[in-house]
Amino acid sequence: IRMEDQASAQPVQQPVTPPPPATAPPPPAAEPAPSGGKRSLVPLFVAGGGTVVGVVGAVLLASGLGDVSDAEKLCPVHDKCTSQSVIDQGNSGRSRAQIGGIVLGVGAAALVGGVIWYGVQSPSQTAKAPRGFLAHVTPELGPGFAGASFAGRF
Repeated sequence: IRMEDQASAQPVQQPVTPPPPATAPPPPAAEPAPSGGKRSLVPLFVAGGGTVVGVVGAVLLASGLGDVSDAEKLCPVHDKCTSQSVIDQGNSGRSRAQIGGIVLGVGAAALVGGVIWYGVQSPSQTAKAPRGFLAHVTPELGPGFAGASFAGRF
């Protein structure tokens, strides 16, 4: 490029600089890690059901033990009791207490199992990664080079 200097009216030579070479575009950004997901509520329903079953078992156990206690007050010596109604009350109370203990144990196991299940489950992802084959074709440009790159994943 030739230019003239206004003060001296002398031509001035200005070197021409070539434009910077084209560079390859930056690689595509990595997919963001999915944020926390939601956990299934099924384990909490199991724990809640276990709580209800445990309460029913506790009521049966307490009621049965109360009947056994009442029968023992009326007949302190079991094998010398002559009242059949007191014997039946004691036996019925003992059976109800045993069933109540079993039901309470099952309810407690369901409660503990549900809480542990909820604690150890991994949250499901709300934004799931795409399934199958995923491919990217990216143009590449540089000094003395032009082409394309191909990237894929399964």
